[in-house]
Amino acid sequence: MTKPTFDMTISLGNMLSIGSIVVGLSIGYSTLRADSLETRRMIVAIDAASLQRESRLRAATLAGFAMGAGAKAGNLRWHGGKVDFTWIAADNSLITMDAQTCIAFGNAAATNESAHIFAGHAIKAMDPIPTDYATNEEYWP
Repeated sequence: MTKPTFDMTISLGNMLSIGSIVVGLSIGYSTLRADSLETRRMIVAIDAASLQRESRLRAATLAGFAMGAGAKAGNLRWHGGKVDFTWIAADNSLITMDAQTCIAFGNAAATNESAHIFAGHAIKAMDPIPTDYATNEEYWP
């Protein structure tokens, strides 16, 4: 049996094949990296939204307990702290709230969340699901 021999010359066709593989791998790597970064951003956004939701629920629950214990309208220290209860809004402004306002805030947030859940449910029932559902405001409350 004879061993094959190679003359170590590279043809133009081989160079083009190798080049296309390198370019394809580079594009694939870049795409995967971009997808990975986008996925991380989405996870951070979901985590932040979850923490915000949890904070609203906790504040409204504590306000309900305070009202049950007799917190009066206008009492901004209903939570038992030494400073007024203050919420940091999405625009970074500070909003003081008595227990009654905090409960109303929690109720409004829950109503808004419920409307979004049902809008998402309606989108899932569409056939086909619109490709622009995430960016088209007509689908959302």
